[in-house]
Amino acid sequence: MGSPLGVLFANFFMGMVERKVFSTTRKPPIYTRYVDDIFVLVRDQRELEDLKTTLQRVSGLNFTTENSVNGQLPFLDVKIDASSQSFKTGVYSKPSNPGLCLNGNSECPSRYRKSTIDDYVRRALSHRSDWNRTHAELDRITQVLVNNGFSNKEVQNVINTHLDRWYRPPTDNIQTGHKITIFYKNIMSSNYRADEDAIRKINGKYVRPSNSALKVLHPPLPGYPRDSEFT
Repeated sequence: MGSPLGVLFANFFMGMVERKVFSTTRKPPIYTRYVDDIFVLVRDQRELEDLKTTLQRVSGLNFTTENSVNGQLPFLDVKIDASSQSFKTGVYSKPSNPGLCLNGNSECPSRYRKSTIDDYVRRALSHRSDWNRTHAELDRITQVLVNNGFSNKEVQNVINTHLDRWYRPPTDNIQTGHKITIFYKNIMSSNYRADEDAIRKINGKYVRPSNSALKVLHPPLPGYPRDSEFT
């Protein structure tokens, strides 16, 4: 297995290469990089080959290039469409992707099942440039998840939760700047929810803010008033 510092070293090395290359070579109007994957906008094929040759000469590495087809090009898991006057983006899935993920009938904690759906939905919302592409991706991932044993209801509940958060306007009566995060060490077990509930009850009973006007920032527990005196 590689070193956990591998990504850091790769970024450091490529940063030094880019500094040297672009000190003597014109930098393209769009040049972005993730570790060793580069997305670049050039005027023609000759400019692309010149940039590739210079990067190889300075770094000692071999680079491969992939040109756009009909103005479309995948970059990592993002599909970029430059066929019009602006860039449009969506989720890219390789043609060889079999559409497999964690099975919905697996014997695992429920939070793992939910996080699998969460990852698909978050990517659909973050990678899209318009809602038509978002809805198309949500339909696609729903089919993928159903094929892997998840129920339609389970998938739709997670999608609705994310969309509600996406559209929710800012609330004026929420106090900001006074949130305190309490960290605790726990072990992986199926009884983790009981531990979390116990900690919330302890907070609700014994923790008081210095400012009595502050309100609770999360839903109250059963048996506690809505305007609990902790945050």
